[in-house]
Amino acid sequence: MCKNKSVKGLEKVNIKIDNESCIACNVGKATRKSLKKNYVYKRVTKSVLDKVHMDLWGPAPVNSLGGSKYFLSIIDGFSRKIDVFTLKSKSEVFSIFKEYLSRVQRELGRKLKSVRTDNGLEFCHKDFETFLRDLEEDTGYGYLKKRKVVESIHFKIDETKNGVKTLFGKVKHHDYAIYQLDQNLNNDSDCRAQDEKSSSPKKPSSLDISTWIRLEKPRKKSKRIDVYYYPPSKERLRSINDVNIYCQRNKLEFDSNQFNFKPTTTNTRFEEKTECDNETSSDSVDEASFVNDIFQHEIYMTEIPKTFKETQISPDKEKWDEAMSEEVKLMQNRKVWDLVEPKSNMKVLGCKWVYNIKHDEKNNVKKYKSRLVDQGFKQRPGVDFTDVFAPLLNFDIIKFLFVLLVCILGWNHAQIDVKGAYLYGNLDIPIYMQQPEGFAVKGCEHYVCRLHKSIYGLHHNGKQWNIELNEILFGLGFHQNELCNGLYTKSNCILLVYVDDIVVFRKSQSDLEDSILNIKIKLEITELGPVRYLLGVNFERIGDSVYLHQNTYINKLKTRFKNLPRRRIALPLKVGCILPDRVKEN
Repeated sequence: MCKNKSVKGLEKVNIKIDNESCIACNVGKATRKSLKKNYVYKRVTKSVLDKVHMDLWGPAPVNSLGGSKYFLSIIDGFSRKIDVFTLKSKSEVFSIFKEYLSRVQRELGRKLKSVRTDNGLEFCHKDFETFLRDLEEDTGYGYLKKRKVVESIHFKIDETKNGVKTLFGKVKHHDYAIYQLDQNLNNDSDCRAQDEKSSSPKKPSSLDISTWIRLEKPRKKSKRIDVYYYPPSKERLRSINDVNIYCQRNKLEFDSNQFNFKPTTTNTRFEEKTECDNETSSDSVDEASFVNDIFQHEIYMTEIPKTFKETQISPDKEKWDEAMSEEVKLMQNRKVWDLVEPKSNMKVLGCKWVYNIKHDEKNNVKKYKSRLVDQGFKQRPGVDFTDVFAPLLNFDIIKFLFVLLVCILGWNHAQIDVKGAYLYGNLDIPIYMQQPEGFAVKGCEHYVCRLHKSIYGLHHNGKQWNIELNEILFGLGFHQNELCNGLYTKSNCILLVYVDDIVVFRKSQSDLEDSILNIKIKLEITELGPVRYLLGVNFERIGDSVYLHQNTYINKLKTRFKNLPRRRIALPLKVGCILPDRVKEN
């Protein structure tokens, strides 16, 4: 390239290559001898799209960060323009080729004349043959380019020690870099027909560079990241350390002089730079919180602890302890388990605490809630449980009955919540569980719990609760609707059941209170009054009408998504609508 002067701004240098001392060359260029001797490829095309070479590489030993296992290289035989596409499966080859062909023919105003492949099964099938019926068949150059790409990637994997999980990021960089370096094959202007920009070493296109990113929280002022793919678009960077996408809006302070360039040739003009910034062990400590800072739109409530240990250092420790004590006391009153001495043939499941904060219809904190959850994912189908089906009520039925019974007929309604609903279900098969953390019985710490009632986390707890609820309601004279299993009727009383939430409809207020009292005898419930907030929807009574909205849910999203746009938009967006970049930035 220096001799042909095909790169602007690059002076002529004398480079001596010692293949024997270059470890990366020996690793990257290890090949088998070709079966065809004395073969020299000659280009016979006269313009772009006269011949296109295609070859597929893969599968990779591990999936890429995006889940890809293959890459498809498509090379124009005249201009040497390379397009690389990452694929998750071989079946995507045909659809990607059609998109590529439609794009290049529209851009260049030419028709494709011939295609050259290696006759792989991904290219030789009925759809491909029908689509390319009028084109020639050829094979060869795509393999050479694919080999050139893979060899270059082998160098970077061996030199940077970044592993193979960043393989496809390196491939996409090579797609851009190799085309800039391959223009010396033909100095005519037609070779640059697919890319009007001339190549220049001043353009930052390094595959393995370092940069510093500004942090928002007052821990460190900045943090060093290793960037392994810097695309020509300059729109986003990818980091080995955090494996995340850093956009320009994160205020990246990019220094193009910070290159991790390690030459494998003896060149006196370039001096290898040494790293003067060593990463300390505190970088790994800030890793998790740093990732959360990047994903500013993550639905995550920071005030809710995730483990028992977090509750003990939480400022609301007393409230969480009270919630856990209430849960354990409820299980003891229901006789959910008894302690037994473990045996060698017992399969003991683990358990953990799950915490949540309940809010009312105005998004005010109503209750601190703790749930003891069993590790049901360790249950064995057919051994520990059989059927898991439990009916759920369609929300359209709820809206229909509110329109008919409340708005038109003027009936009264009330909402009740069943405390520990799943704890009512009986277990036919014995299940053993560890004692809950923080509530192990003194002197019996090594004992395990033999469950008599279903508990949260088991696969079949919903079914067991539904069986118990049906027995209770049938005993009170209710009948289950055949078309809607969550609807129960009794003379002038209608019940809607959604797991542990029950809505009662009666003509008069006195009859409504009597029905709730009868249910209260059988089940431990909490009376919530008229329905105001159910399944994430607000029910607001305005005259003879009931207004349904989701203001509470929207306010919750506002507290979690801190930088939602403040301006309200009257026209809703379609499902799956993709916003332009300028709209996202605003």
